[in-house]
Amino acid sequence: MDIAWLRDLTICISGIVAIVVLILLAVLAVTIYRKFKSLLFSIEATSKNLQEISSELREKIITPFAGIGSFIQGISKVIETINRTHRKK
Repeated sequence: MDIAWLRDLTICISGIVAIVVLILLAVLAVTIYRKFKSLLFSIEATSKNLQEISSELREKIITPFAGIGSFIQGISKVIETINRTHRKK
């Protein structure tokens, strides 16, 4: 065994170790990707549910209250106009 043979053996072992590490990293990356993929699908479904809930809320609650608010504001403007008219006299 001379020094060249040890060098070649070290290079081969380092190459094998590097390949094994790269394979393990690839497997780890695929596993993490699959877990995050399902998590992202879950987040997307939750987001869609929240959008549906907010649109229903807007239709059923906020829009009628906005109409009532506009009606009350109109009545207050009419009362202001009547009060201004009576004050001028």
